[in-house]
Order: sequence, then C-alpha cells, then structure tokens
Amino acid sequence: MPTPTKKYSLTAALVLATGLLAGCASMLDPTTPTTAATAEEVVSQRAQQYVDLVATRKYTEAYAYLTPSYRGLNTAEAYSGNFGTGARWIEPKVAKVECSTEDRCVVTVKLKVSVVARGFTKPIDSTLTETWLKEDGQWWFHQR
Repeated sequence: MPTPTKKYSLTAALVLATGLLAGCASMLDPTTPTTAATAEEVVSQRAQQYVDLVATRKYTEAYAYLTPSYRGLNTAEAYSGNFGTGARWIEPKVAKVECSTEDRCVVTVKLKVSVVARGFTKPIDSTLTETWLKEDGQWWFHQR
C-alpha cells in the first residue's frame, strides 16, 4: 500500500505528465491557434495552392477553392471544362496580395504561359489578377 507521500508524488507526476503531453499535442494540432496570420498571408497561401493545382491540371481539386456560391451553381466537371489544351501555366507565383476590406482581397500572380500553336516557341510572361472573398470564415477564389 502506498504511503501518503508516495501517493501525492505519483499524483503530481501524473498531472505534470498529462500537462506536458497536452502541450506537445497542441503544438502538433494544426487547428490549435498559435499566432494569428494576417488576411494577406492566408490568402497568399491559399491562392498559391490554387494556382499550383491549375498549373498541374488538377482542376477538380482546384474547384474546392472556389466560392461556395459558384460551387452551388456549377459542377466540378463544368468547371474543368473551362480549361482547354492550347496553353499551359508554368511556374505560377503569387506576387502580391492587397486586401481592400476584411472580406475581399486582390491577388496578383506572375507566371509563364506555354502556348501550343505555330510560332510560339518560348513561354510568354503573364500576370493574372484574381479576386478572393471571405465567406463563413474561409477565403475562396471568386470565379467570374
């Protein structure tokens, strides 16, 4: 039978171990808030993920970044049909994010476009301007 001193020491050790494990677990949990990211940082990351998916022709996955209102009216297959095979995005990179309000940002993307047509031997430098909207706490690409 444990003595009272051993009993309290064991309890204290269990409390300390539980606290340490909870602290470590919260560091691994991506839903645990650490530091608040700015709207520009969040939009920049989501926009980069979106353009990377489009560049690799993963249109169904890119569709998940579109506003819920767009997805409510259009299927992933219809969205994918907006893209042809005559051009390809190369190395898209989010260059700038400007948020004019707390729920609207404009993203500038720099990229090269490889055109599949006679006379186009080198990729063409291009710039895209995209609008991102915040709905229900999440940022979404506004497809026109």
